[in-house]
Amino acid sequence: MRSILAAVKRSGWIPLIVVGALSVGCVQRKLTITSEPSGALVYVNDREAGRTPFSTDFTWYGDYDIVVRKDGFETIKSKKKVACPWWGFPPIDLLAEITPGQKVDEHKFNFTLTPRKDVPASEIMSRAEQFRSKLPATRPAGQ
Repeated sequence: MRSILAAVKRSGWIPLIVVGALSVGCVQRKLTITSEPSGALVYVNDREAGRTPFSTDFTWYGDYDIVVRKDGFETIKSKKKVACPWWGFPPIDLLAEITPGQKVDEHKFNFTLTPRKDVPASEIMSRAEQFRSKLPATRPAGQ
C-alpha cells in the first residue's frame, strides 16, 4: 500500500485526485407541492410532511400518495407518479452522479382546493334517519 501511495506522490497525481474528488457532481431529487390557497397541510405516503408551499428531497421514483387538507376546504387525496428522467436509468445514472456540477430533478405538483359546502344539520339528521330505517330491528341488550 505504501508503494502505491509513494508512486502517486511522485507522479503528481494527488492534485488531480483532489480536484476530481471535489468536482464530482450529484443529483438532487426534489418534490415540490403547492396549493391555492397556500398553507394547506400535506401528507406524503401517510406521513405528515409540512404545509404548502412545501419542498423536500426524495430518494425513490414511483407512485406517491399525497393528501392536501385545509380547514374550510375539501380534502384532496391524489396518487402522483414521480417518473425517472432518461438519465436516471443504469448505467447512465452513474455518469449523471459523477459528472461535475449539481443536477436538480424537480417534480412539482399544484393542488387547487375548493371551499367546503356546509350541510345543514337538519339534512344530516334526515340522512341518519334514512339509514336507521334501513337497519334490521334489534332488541336492546339484556332482553
